[in-house]
Amino acid sequence: MRRYIKGRFCYFDADADFSLPETIDRLCSSCTYATHSWHHAYVTVGKTGGGKLYVDGEVQREFNTTRRPYDCTVGRCRLTP
Repeated sequence: MRRYIKGRFCYFDADADFSLPETIDRLCSSCTYATHSWHHAYVTVGKTGGGKLYVDGEVQREFNTTRRPYDCTVGRCRLTP
C-alpha cells in the first residue's frame, strides 16, 4: 500500500505509526514530488519482510516489515505465513 504525505510517497501497513517523524523518515521517499503530476510509485516486499519503495523506477527507501505479501501462485490469493 502507498500513502502520500507532503510531497513524499510512503509505504503504509498496520504496524506503521505516521505520527512519529522517524516512521516518515523510515518508510517515505527521500525525495519530494510536485503535486498534480504523474509518478509511478510501487512497493515490493519479499517473503522475509525486506521491502523497497520505488518512485519512477528508482529505489527511494528500503525497509523491513512484519507484513508479508500474498501468495497468488496457486489460483487464489492467500496470506503467506
